Amino acid sequence: MALPASSVEVARILLVSRESSLSHSLQSLVGDQLWHVEQAFSGLEALQRMQTADSADVVLLDLRPGDADALHTLRRLRKVSPQVPVVLLSDDRHTREAQQALQLGARQCLSTPVLPGQFEAVMKQQLEKSLDRSAEEKIDLIGDDCSFVSASPG
Repeated sequence: MALPASSVEVARILLVSRESSLSHSLQSLVGDQLWHVEQAFSGLEALQRMQTADSADVVLLDLRPGDADALHTLRRLRKVSPQVPVVLLSDDRHTREAQQALQLGARQCLSTPVLPGQFEAVMKQQLEKSLDRSAEEKIDLIGDDCSFVSASPG
């Protein structure tokens, strides 16, 4: 009997970009992973998707020079889903916008074009951190509640 796949192996990735070609190239980088890449073509669409029960596990935010909309989207994403990692996609990680986005809470910045091994490593790292963070939150909730619930079989 096979063990169920972990959330690192099966993940939903939301790409926020106006460029449909970027979605196609990222889909090819997914390779053998059971990751599903969906695209939101605007910040508003991304925010609406992140407020649903089956929201993404990681958000990839396409950041273009002078793109104030992407920074606004990042601010709103941090409020709506603070636990979900946001990774930037940028032509140059040293731009003022990229540095500002990292200060606003983006976890990492991938330079485009993205290399296959780099994409996979960053996605796995962010998914693992997200899993660790959610486990810590559950432990904290149990500790703060100070109650123990148990059930006996049958």
